[in-house]
Amino acid sequence: MSPLDPRLERHRPALVYDSQEAYRAMSAASLTDHQGNTLQRRTGAVVARAGAGLSLARLSTYDAKDGDRIDAFGDPLPASRRFQADPTYHERVYARVARDRDRVWLQYWLWCYYNPKHLLGFGRHEGDWEVVQIGLDAAGKPELLTYSQHAGAEARRWEDLEVHETDHPLVYVAPLSHACYFEAGAHPYVFGVDHPDDTLEPVLPRLEELGDWEAWIGRWGASTGVLGGRFGGLSPASPARQGQKWSSPSAWHLRARGATPLRRARRVVRQVGKATYPKLTGLTAERAGDRVLVGYELDRATLRRATRLLVTLHPADPRQVLISAAVPISGREGTVEVPLPAAAGDDEVVARASAFNALRQRSDPLATPVA
Repeated sequence: MSPLDPRLERHRPALVYDSQEAYRAMSAASLTDHQGNTLQRRTGAVVARAGAGLSLARLSTYDAKDGDRIDAFGDPLPASRRFQADPTYHERVYARVARDRDRVWLQYWLWCYYNPKHLLGFGRHEGDWEVVQIGLDAAGKPELLTYSQHAGAEARRWEDLEVHETDHPLVYVAPLSHACYFEAGAHPYVFGVDHPDDTLEPVLPRLEELGDWEAWIGRWGASTGVLGGRFGGLSPASPARQGQKWSSPSAWHLRARGATPLRRARRVVRQVGKATYPKLTGLTAERAGDRVLVGYELDRATLRRATRLLVTLHPADPRQVLISAAVPISGREGTVEVPLPAAAGDDEVVARASAFNALRQRSDPLATPVA
């Protein structure tokens, strides 16, 4: 492996994950290495299996065809948790230097094993690629930034950005969707609201090189993106097949900058919407056999009514998620049950919860030890 451009290391992003995030950025080899995952043709014919010929390197050496995909086997949460606990895979981003329109761009591609996308599951899909880029000025100093957000992006100037340890831009990664934002808090978009919090410390991920697989013709997951498809969403294409993001970073930045008025309108919507955001005022949790009983209390204001509670259970390491469950609720207080995974054993477990309303507006999360 050749050494990475030192500028990539100097300005790698500081990722701020939400406290309920179950799928953090990791090595893309997680998809090729998980037992049971298979490289398949459109017809379902198996080309290679994890542990028997499937690897990142294989993606650039076999007779690839349009419609090929990697099918992720089983429940994605235990798979992702396994790799997030493994130093060989966890806390990774893929870095490249791109030159476009007389400007140098530092790009950082984030791979996540799974994308829940929506509290109710609409649009969820296997695999997720997100990208953060930094445009350098003629003197080689950071000047521009672009963060991917769903099908679009947001652009800012470096001087308007929060920075971490001087040279590292802060990136707030939204739970469920992995959209990347310049600040924590609520961010309305067409189909809902992203709401990353800022309770966890920023992470400076390890940088990896992209390989020849960067232009693989297949899909990073088996989600088809059509009605009746596996999850409703579409598994992503390889980085080099994601259009302007890869081929023309300057054009992608300009398009994002053109949406700036819309971003400002978002802030207005966010301020107006504060009156209707749910608010958790109390949280309790206790073990009951192989379940956890989670008691909640909500602000009693009529406009703050909530319809679902997102509950996550965590071991001692707050970065790990044992289970994530969106449970329907009614009333201002009550108790919900969530399964206690066998992986918890007799160890200490922490429960976190946030409340959502029908508009997908989210309360700030609360946490409590499981008694």
